[in-house]
Amino acid sequence: MLDRARLGEPLAMKPTLARNRGARFEDAAFSAGSWFSRPMLGRGVASGDLNGDGSPDLVVNALDSPRRC
Repeated sequence: MLDRARLGEPLAMKPTLARNRGARFEDAAFSAGSWFSRPMLGRGVASGDLNGDGSPDLVVNALDSPRRC
């Protein structure tokens, strides 16, 4: 178990979400919602076609936070 009280959450930062636009990447966190606007620890992401529509979907999570689809 992570002892966050001892660590004091010094590494919390806002998650980054980038969209590939060919020769460059653009910030896509703004269009993804407010979940990406607050500092947090333990960010993770998984991708797959969760709803069967042929487009990739993302599931993101952080410590002590519900998952977001």
